[in-house]
Amino acid sequence: MPAPRLLKDVASALKTRAAETTTSSSTLPSDGSLLRGQWTNPSDVLSVLMIIGGDIVQKALAETSGGLFTPVCFSFGWVAYSFTALVNLLGDGRLLPEPDYPVKVWNLGNGYVRDNKHWVIGRIGRDHEGKMTKEFPLEGNALRIGVFEAARCTTGTSVSGSGKARLFSIVTIVLQFGIAAIPVGIWGEWGVMMITAAGTLGALAAGALPQWRAEKLPSRRNSKKNFAISSGNVITPSFPQQKKWILILSRDREI
Repeated sequence: MPAPRLLKDVASALKTRAAETTTSSSTLPSDGSLLRGQWTNPSDVLSVLMIIGGDIVQKALAETSGGLFTPVCFSFGWVAYSFTALVNLLGDGRLLPEPDYPVKVWNLGNGYVRDNKHWVIGRIGRDHEGKMTKEFPLEGNALRIGVFEAARCTTGTSVSGSGKARLFSIVTIVLQFGIAAIPVGIWGEWGVMMITAAGTLGALAAGALPQWRAEKLPSRRNSKKNFAISSGNVITPSFPQQKKWILILSRDREI
């Protein structure tokens, strides 16, 4: 075969190979098309969001529940939380999580002390230590004592959570429905709106269960006893130093 003809065949083969490579690369989906596909049909992302976050949902319900309207919006993690709640109900029969902050409770009348088993009391101790450490540092002292007078609750329990939590909850619910209405207006696809509405109603129904009020709110009221909550020498990730504090809850101004 003459050299010019051989070079022509090689050049033709290389050109054909380059054209095939360009055609195959042009058929691959781009990043933009992949992102658009996940927005229109979030199958992969939705499976991840439905699995993770069950403990977050449980603690959010524990923080804001107790009334008829619980400001916890429909979001990810409810599938995982539903299995956790089912196991807890079939086990110890409780919805509130275990205390995540160790404290001891003292009866100042008889000196009886016990380890705390209630999630709300543990959160009171955790929030108290964080706030008092920032506002009133120890500065070399060994002990910090805070005395609080228990006041009568003048608000009803029909709505739980603070005013900001309720406001943000309502805004988030409205925003979720607004985003879910986009497929309805553009493509006439009402499946996203149906899932959002069902999830929001399910979340509100889960937070309105009477079991939350029975576990979270006190059954005995108007008590004249005085109690103290103490952390002892506790090392926490937020406060790695050893800190000892005592929080006194009193109905007596002269204690």
